[in-house]
Amino acid sequence: MLVLRSYYNDIKKERSLLCFWAVRELGVSLTALARKLEMCIAGVGFAVERGEPIAKKKGFYADKLSY
Repeated sequence: MLVLRSYYNDIKKERSLLCFWAVRELGVSLTALARKLEMCIAGVGFAVERGEPIAKKKGFYADKLSY
């Protein structure tokens, strides 16, 4: 059970970072992202808030990514 909990926490962090990037860095609307990820709008909003400290801590910002 501990392995599953760790796995789901990792997924939650990754989804939060994705939501942060999409909404804050790329300008995707909460509604559009909620539809794509099959989440409620409030859930996407909370994920964006969770993703911001992760992005700051790890230095992940769209303008710093190389394509």
